Amino acid sequence: TVLASDTRVDRVISLTNAMDIRHKILGVKVEPVIEGVLEGEKTVEQLKEEVLANPLLLGNLISRDGKVGAILVRLKAKSEEPDFLRGYVGEMRTFLDSFPWKGVEFFIAGSPVEQHDFVDAIRRDQMVFIPAVGLFLVLAIFLVYRNFTNVIVAMSIVLVSLVWTFGTIALMGRSLNLVNSLLAPVVMIIAVTNTIYVINLFSELRCQHKSLNACICLTLEHLGVPCFLTTC
Repeated sequence: TVLASDTRVDRVISLTNAMDIRHKILGVKVEPVIEGVLEGEKTVEQLKEEVLANPLLLGNLISRDGKVGAILVRLKAKSEEPDFLRGYVGEMRTFLDSFPWKGVEFFIAGSPVEQHDFVDAIRRDQMVFIPAVGLFLVLAIFLVYRNFTNVIVAMSIVLVSLVWTFGTIALMGRSLNLVNSLLAPVVMIIAVTNTIYVINLFSELRCQHKSLNACICLTLEHLGVPCFLTTC
């Protein structure tokens, strides 16, 4: 009842509301699985025997040994959104952890839960790996060039690339999902790779031209299109 009353839930199916096809004198009838139990016409033991002998329920809503039961929760269409899943799955786990029945274990499964947990794990990993990748790039660039100016230029381009990438995703109304959550380290690596090409060519041209503007124009003329094509 608690699950079904949630406005984010479309339908809940369990042994308490599942329907069964049963014989009658002339044909068949469809009635709830627990029909007669609440009225006292049938005992819980009789219900258990019927359920464990029912091929429609066995292996779907209850295990063959009768120790594990399933509650199928169908969420509404917007359940595919990560923010929706984060709120619902978190609340569901809190509710089940505080359930009063002792000796009962609950396990949440299904593709929406897996998607939520995967995105949540990526978020946690990004808090570690993105700063680690950034630090590694700073050290690598400094060891290659031994020049703080080149380090600042390279990391500035990396930062601008990240801002543009995730800013564009936000402007399009997209949220973090299984695909774009992996973009940050890829963008950082591609951005610093192109930056190294630009710095190397600029350094070579700078020795041959006194004009800073001429060096910048020649660098962009030679590497602008190649870097754009390789990045795309």
